Amino acid sequence: MGRSLLIFALCLIPRLLYLVAARKTEAPGENSYWILSENLLYRGTLSFGAAPTTDYEPLYPAFLAFSRWIAQDRFWLVMTFQSIAASLAAVWLYRLTFRLSKSNRTQGLAAALYSFYPYYIRQSSALIEVGLFTAFLILCVLFYLKADELKYSLAAGVAFGLTLLLRTTATPFGLQEWRPWF
Repeated sequence: MGRSLLIFALCLIPRLLYLVAARKTEAPGENSYWILSENLLYRGTLSFGAAPTTDYEPLYPAFLAFSRWIAQDRFWLVMTFQSIAASLAAVWLYRLTFRLSKSNRTQGLAAALYSFYPYYIRQSSALIEVGLFTAFLILCVLFYLKADELKYSLAAGVAFGLTLLLRTTATPFGLQEWRPWF
């Protein structure tokens, strides 16, 4: 647990520093995800104004709406929650890498590369689903590799389902092992 907390903290620190350096304190009113989350939070619909939409997957606007509710609409705090969620991926990647490689050095390198990769640092503070999507994909693979146990099999199914609600481009990952019963 101590090592996981350290990895999480080392991943979160550059994201928070970027958030401060980029001075992301005000929400961009024209961002589609922000508008969708606002309508979800205050009107209860995934919509642009009065027009419901199915053009966007619902999980990221729902995450933003929930974060906005908890943060009382403070944008910097919403982005902090997003950075926290994205930082969990470093811990999951650390565990996944060890499961695949059985190498402490490789798992440490994977977590470090993820933690300090500039693209992921920036995306953790942007109104885009990349950080959450990456975290969910890593979690999906981690659970999938342990799916011989029922609890991990169920967790893999839930993780894949949530990933699809985040981005439907993940559909091929979930269908790889699917076989119809007929």
